[in-house]
Amino acid sequence: MDLRTIYNEYISTLNDMGYLRLSPFVAENVVHNSSKAMTPDEYGQMILDSTKDFKDFNFEVEDLVVEEDSVASNNGDGTVAARLKLSYEPPGIQPGLCRLVFYEHVFYRFEAGKISRVWSLVDLPKDK
Repeated sequence: MDLRTIYNEYISTLNDMGYLRLSPFVAENVVHNSSKAMTPDEYGQMILDSTKDFKDFNFEVEDLVVEEDSVASNNGDGTVAARLKLSYEPPGIQPGLCRLVFYEHVFYRFEAGKISRVWSLVDLPKDK
């Protein structure tokens, strides 16, 4: 399977709230920014902890660049860069009326078809 397909399935799993079902996509010693190495479940728990207070949290891939190390060998090694539109329903507002939006710019290193490194920058919404 190519990295684009793997990545889109990973995002789909996140949107299905499969934070603790990431082992098909995440390596055993994944590193996020400068964190210590984590298991797929620890990585998923980190994502869950950062999104659990947001109702109907959603990840949408707006831009995606995939560079496989060797397309011919299809070994699952490469780099993925994405701009993700993150959205959720704000508390106290009738569901479906509005969504708050912010963005994440993220680079992933894949080895053998699994995410081994993540470098992430979140552009949080500004209070007005």
